[in-house]
Amino acid sequence: ASRVPQPSHNSETMRSSKASKLLGDDEPPPPPRNESRLFEPVKTDNKNTKTSDEQARIEGICRDMLEYYPSPSYVQLFRTVHSSYLIKGLRRLPRGYSSLDASRPWILFWILHAIELLGFLDSPPPEAEIKAIHSFLTKCQAPTGGFGGGPGQRAHLAPTYAAVMSLVILGDERGYKLVDRKKMYEFLMRVKVSEA
Repeated sequence: ASRVPQPSHNSETMRSSKASKLLGDDEPPPPPRNESRLFEPVKTDNKNTKTSDEQARIEGICRDMLEYYPSPSYVQLFRTVHSSYLIKGLRRLPRGYSSLDASRPWILFWILHAIELLGFLDSPPPEAEIKAIHSFLTKCQAPTGGFGGGPGQRAHLAPTYAAVMSLVILGDERGYKLVDRKKMYEFLMRVKVSEA
């Protein structure tokens, strides 16, 4: 496997042990960048959760790895390879994903959003893909409104959000029409809490 070309760096400075472990060697890092932060840290409103703590941990790993390089141009994202992997996931997921059966609209949303961020949804997907997504989401729509985590599953707000956002990402009028808006409204009113 080929590695990203290593930048030239000052041998007098040593990379942090964390970055060394992540990158698998003990070469010294390049001189520190004089740039602003690569990204803002997770905002928690001073209410940390397991999720926000894990996100902060992952951000730290990413920051350590990215700060190794003198500029972002040294880091290469293989957009086509990632996109191909994601598109395969639209058609069929490996067995390991079976534990996420109640999250299938989420998986669809994550895949479509990632493809969109990679710039591969600038033009519409093939008609067969759009029809397959519409068919799948139609099966997830509950007769009483909202969407379940999979075909025939009970409606819940989380997969409802993911299903609707998937349709928004596709931006296809037919997708908007498959949502039973009257039943959706009734579903949302049933699950609304009085404090909201």
